[in-house]
Formats: sequence, C-alpha cells, structure tokens
Amino acid sequence: MSFLEAVKTVFYGERFEPADAVQRNLLERIATLPRLTGILPYLGWMGDEGMFVLDQGAFGDKPGLSMGFCIETVPQTGSNEEMERVLASLFMSCPAGTGIQISLYASPHILPSLREQANMLPVDEARSGEGESNRNRNIYRVLGRRRIDHYLKGAGKSLFSHHVYLLRDYRCVIAISTPLDPESPADVEEAIRIKESTHATLRSAHMPGWDWGPESLLNLCRGFLRSRARTGPTGRTAYRVRQLTIAAQPVVEP
Repeated sequence: MSFLEAVKTVFYGERFEPADAVQRNLLERIATLPRLTGILPYLGWMGDEGMFVLDQGAFGDKPGLSMGFCIETVPQTGSNEEMERVLASLFMSCPAGTGIQISLYASPHILPSLREQANMLPVDEARSGEGESNRNRNIYRVLGRRRIDHYLKGAGKSLFSHHVYLLRDYRCVIAISTPLDPESPADVEEAIRIKESTHATLRSAHMPGWDWGPESLLNLCRGFLRSRARTGPTGRTAYRVRQLTIAAQPVVEP
C-alpha cells in the first residue's frame, strides 16, 4: 500500500467501503447525465394525438417505448364520499401496468394569476401618452396595482409577523403513463380512449381539466430550475418548442 492510499484509508475510509459502491455508482451515473432529459422520461411529443412518448423512466437507453399524458385540474380543498367514488373509476378504466401520479405544486410565481384578475377590471374610456403615463387612472385599476404589489411581497416574505403565511399558486397535475406502444395504431387509439375517459371522470367529479403539451411541461420545470426567465405576452415563460416525432428527440431543448 502506497503512502497516498494509506492516507485515503485513514481519512476517507468510508468512501471506499463495498457497502458504498452502489450509492457511488448511482451518483456517478446521475452526474454524467448530459441534461434534464436524461432524468425525465419524456422522449417526444405526438402533436396530433396529444401524447408524450416515454422511455418508462429508466436511465440511459432502453428498448421499448410507452405513451403518457398530463392533465392539469383545479386543486380541491376537500372531498366527500360521492367525489371519492367517482374518482375511484380512474383506476378501473386503465389497463394493468398503468402509472397514475397526482402532484400538487405550490408555485411562488403568482404574478400571472394576479395579472389575469387585474385585466378583468374596467379601463379608462380615453388614454393618452405612452408608458407610465398611459396607465389606467380609474380607482379600480389603481387599487388593483396596489393589491398586486402587496401580494407579490407575500410570495417571498410572510404577510404576518406572528406566523408564516406565504402566497402560492396551487396547481394540481395528474400524470398518467400507460404500457401502450406509440408505434401501434391500436395502442394509440386505446391511449386516446383512456385520456377521454379520464376527462369524463374529472368532469363528473366537478374537476374540469386541460391537457398539457411540451410548453406546459417546460414552464413547470422552469419554476424548479430558474428564479427568473423571459416571459411572453401572457406573463407565462416563453420557450421555443419543436414539433417532435416518435424518433428519440428530446422534449427539452439543450
């Protein structure tokens, strides 16, 4: 044993034990992933069918693909027995091997929702000037801007001093991955049927939802990875998304 190996054994012995081999191997594989698409299971987007092409969540290359979709719905503050009975049919209408994941995300990016509310307020009949001088002067718009400024402070700092109270935009996303082959026309039709059945079940439970595309996926990931990003006219983050095919083209741009 060389002097350097002896020093490593004394000071870093636990890092070279056989029991740590699995953890080190996993960390090394994660560290070598080139980008976010190496972790997420999304490989492509089928625009006409509204389906994501998945690699079944495995690291690296894996033969065989599957399909999935995401539906965002309105978060619920509670439920009753009738709602539970209706939502239980989500699991009965899916084939064996289907994965259903329900995520509740409390986003600190509340400005888009506040801006949508402010746009419903009445506007001045006549405005002149540009920039700051062209803003609406009526009392509703003035109070609305002050309300937005106050609420935005509550996204990063508690509005009350005696307990923590932060403002969040709660979003509920239902992600369903099926064991169906995207290259089989029969499986594609079955996946579309499952998605339509899921929408019908959510409507019956008074939880209407809307389908996700690549833009929605990228915008949600942006909230995890970036604190600031370029926004589009609607206040949502603007990304360039390609029309993807079943060929292994990543959803997330490099």
